[in-house]
Amino acid sequence: MLKLNKDTDILNGNILSIIVWISIPIIITNFIDGFYGIIDSWFVSSIGSLEVAAVTFVSPIYETINAVGVGLSIAGGSLVGRYLGQKDDEKVSNTMEQLSIIALVIGCIMGIGSCIFAKQILIHASATENILGAAENYFRIIALTEPFWFLTLVYMAIRRAQGDTKATMKINMWSLILKIIFSAIFIFVFNMGIIGVALSTLLAKVLCSVPPILALFFKDPLVDIKKAKIRMPVIKGILIVAIPLILEKSMVSYGFVLINGYIVEFGEPVLAAYGLTNKVNTVIFKMTSAVGTGISVIVAQNLGAKNIDRVKEVIQKGVVMAIAFACVCALCVVPFRAQIAKMFLETTDPTYQHMVNAMGIYTISVIPWAITELSLGVFQGTALTGYNLLISLMRIYVFRLPTLAILTLPALALNESAIWYAMLISNILSAMFSFSLVIFRRKDIAAVADGSYISPVKKFNARFSSKLNKGIDNNLN
Repeated sequence: MLKLNKDTDILNGNILSIIVWISIPIIITNFIDGFYGIIDSWFVSSIGSLEVAAVTFVSPIYETINAVGVGLSIAGGSLVGRYLGQKDDEKVSNTMEQLSIIALVIGCIMGIGSCIFAKQILIHASATENILGAAENYFRIIALTEPFWFLTLVYMAIRRAQGDTKATMKINMWSLILKIIFSAIFIFVFNMGIIGVALSTLLAKVLCSVPPILALFFKDPLVDIKKAKIRMPVIKGILIVAIPLILEKSMVSYGFVLINGYIVEFGEPVLAAYGLTNKVNTVIFKMTSAVGTGISVIVAQNLGAKNIDRVKEVIQKGVVMAIAFACVCALCVVPFRAQIAKMFLETTDPTYQHMVNAMGIYTISVIPWAITELSLGVFQGTALTGYNLLISLMRIYVFRLPTLAILTLPALALNESAIWYAMLISNILSAMFSFSLVIFRRKDIAAVADGSYISPVKKFNARFSSKLNKGIDNNLN
């Protein structure tokens, strides 16, 4: 049976030490994950611009599919963490069992389905004839990673809920190492082009999923396959928490497609600068989000143990740590933005100056981003993931897109700087909104701890049923 990590006394230990202890492995993991994208881009760029365009086009589609696995794993991890805090072994076991079944079934359906209908999906997404062939080959292969990676995400979420964040770090580190090795072999030795890039991703993820799958089902398993069965109440509980997270991540991905429509109007150099800046920002943004992920683990277990005062203290100290760490990350990048840009571009390239300008403005938004991520972590830990969906939709569709539309008006004459300021302003507004939710909805957080929380949907159903019953009674009388 899964137990709390003895090395991490989440329920009683020093809060600052616990946040640091849990967050550091996640920071390293997220750094590796962000660096993975930079390495992948470097290998693809060595093949040709057509392949770069194909991979760029496929990426948000793949991420939309992957959002299902991410949403499931975060939701399941939150529930497992809460039940661990309650010391309810039966609920922990049932949640892990059903979470693994859901991940395996949906992963197989989405992976195989995407592989079979890759061309139709790409055409529906408006892929041009120039990139369709390369994009189809790439998409068909990487889609097959989904069944394996969904289970890996579940395993990592369970370990995080336990307080063991090192397992995730090791898996991602080995994935990066294997990706580099296979990419070098397939691209530079066998000249396999974009198929080699896709195969390197597939092999790296499949091999890294072997230990998690063994741990889940076979070697001292977390899930007893022989006794496993469908438990609809447990599945319903998981989906109630997971669906808002899945919608959140999918809708955010689509929002970035809309944002690209504004950026491309400023020309390819600006679009390229945006893409490269995002690659750099992704590294520090993901590292900063690690504090929020760590907070979610601590909040989940302490709510399960009904330590509401400790949850409040975790949030207070967590926000200070998140902001401080984000400032350090910004100071490591912004003053050296020209040198970083030179790693990707020649100084004579028009894209170079655009990238330097972008990093001078856009990258600073990592500081408000840290507050948003901490807020998301709090709501993940409480399983109030409807707020996560609200925050993410507000960030993209209420704060970012309208701000971008206003600042890019010709009358303001901000040119491409409007893009970078829109990113900064929208992240500031998102931070203010998300942390306000944490403050003003603290009663909901406390209600989760004592078991009295009633979701808005249930409240609506209760009121509707009450009115309906009154109407029926009146008609009968």
